[in-house]
Amino acid sequence: MILDDLQEIIDSAKCPETFPEDLNIGGCMFVDDDSQKLFDWYPENNCDAFAHIKEYQDNACIYIHTHGISVQIDDTKVNIHNSQIIVFDYWHFDDTVEYKRSDTRGARVATGLLLGGPILGAAVGLATSFGKGKKHVKCDNVVIAFWDIKTKSMQIINLQEPKKSEPGSVKKMIDYWKKQIQVNEETGRKPVGDNKAGVGEASGCMLLLLVGLSPLLAAMYKIIETLIC
Repeated sequence: MILDDLQEIIDSAKCPETFPEDLNIGGCMFVDDDSQKLFDWYPENNCDAFAHIKEYQDNACIYIHTHGISVQIDDTKVNIHNSQIIVFDYWHFDDTVEYKRSDTRGARVATGLLLGGPILGAAVGLATSFGKGKKHVKCDNVVIAFWDIKTKSMQIINLQEPKKSEPGSVKKMIDYWKKQIQVNEETGRKPVGDNKAGVGEASGCMLLLLVGLSPLLAAMYKIIETLIC
């Protein structure tokens, strides 16, 4: 989706007066590779659940469930029911940006990009520790905007596709989520398990994924400076 369109949806969103009584997001979908994906995350204050994480993380993961999604960053997981979701989509960045050195690794983000509003330049995730310069960057960035069911406030999670991701994999994941919504509507599928909406601790889903993706994780592990090399 075009970034301006995402921003417009977020700006015009109104919180529902009520949510469904059953906010179970159902079980994790592990039937194929499109149902989960690793991302990079840069510290920001748009989502209360992750505000305590002050360092850049390359272990952020989205899992598709039958009736929602879960996002895990470091040791914190957030379950998001489909009824809470305002936006779950991606935007493509393809441009030249300027950067400069910062004293903290998490703060070394693009300074030549001003996106405004809740979708920040940190989503692009450019960084360096070597002076200043310019770099042409192409990447897909995921935006998840949703309603906190307790505070009725909007929460936003920005994630960046890792540099070595397979082209088109973000779109496949989004399409996979839309397919689960379609299946629910067409078959009346009910959620199973006890994955309620809200903030929780690290889940078994992450452990299962790490077992299967350990070689990939090893290859993807890097310090933030390598993102612009």
